[in-house]
Amino acid sequence: MVQPTIAPFTGDLEELLPFFHMSTGIDGADGVRQLIAMERTRGTRYYTATLDGRVVGMIGFWFDPSGEVSALEPPQVIDIAVLPDARRQGLARALMDTAVEAVRAAGYRHLWLYTDGNSAPLLAFYRRLRFRIISAVPDWFGEGTVKAILRREL
Repeated sequence: MVQPTIAPFTGDLEELLPFFHMSTGIDGADGVRQLIAMERTRGTRYYTATLDGRVVGMIGFWFDPSGEVSALEPPQVIDIAVLPDARRQGLARALMDTAVEAVRAAGYRHLWLYTDGNSAPLLAFYRRLRFRIISAVPDWFGEGTVKAILRREL
C-alpha cells in the first residue's frame, strides 16, 4: 500500500473541482460551486491525499462541534474521491480513516454517509470500510435512483 500524505486542505476549494465532480456526480460547474459554498458555510472539513506532490484524493466530512444538532445532522462524510489513476492503492481508506479518527476524537459514536444505492461496487467498497446500509430511499435523485444511507459504528 502506498503511503500518502493526508493533510487538512487550506486552499481555495475551487482547486478541488475535479474531485467534487467525481464525488457528487454533478456535471455543471455552477452546481458544484453552490455545493462548495454551502459546505464552506457550514464548516465541512476537507482533507487531501497527496502522492509525489500531486493531490490525488479528497474527503470532506462534517460534524457539529457543539454536538447540538447531531440528531438532525449526524456526523457524516460529505464527499470522497480519488483520481482514477491513483485508485486501488489504499488512498480512499486512508482518507476515510482520517475522518473516522476526527469524528471519534470529537466524541461521536457513528459516522454516516449517503451514496448511490444503485452501484453495487460502491456499496461493496463501503462495506469493506465497515459501513452498513441502514436505509434506502427510492427515487431520491430522480426516477429509478436509490439513495443508500450507511453508518459506521466507531
